[in-house]
Amino acid sequence: MKKAVAFLLVCVMMSMVMVGCGSEKGPSGTYTPGDGLIFITFDGNKAELHMGQLTAKGTWKIKDGSVTITYDNNAGEKSYEYDAENDTLKTPNDELLYRVEK
Repeated sequence: MKKAVAFLLVCVMMSMVMVGCGSEKGPSGTYTPGDGLIFITFDGNKAELHMGQLTAKGTWKIKDGSVTITYDNNAGEKSYEYDAENDTLKTPNDELLYRVEK
């Protein structure tokens, strides 16, 4: 009986580890290059890009450190490289966006 309980406990723990390893955490909060005119806010799976008075909303996903935002208004997709250690985004033209709030 003790072996069966121990085996079941090991199986449950292994399942929890496998589920936890499958997800990649991405950006959260607001990121900007520092000029205050351009910023991207991530909230859950939603993203909102602000450029002056223009706003584009969409959803985002992350795979292998690349964050892809798909915009709702048929504006297509845009990808950024996410550095989880420094919590920064790098644009396709190599500009860094820093998190300013969570």
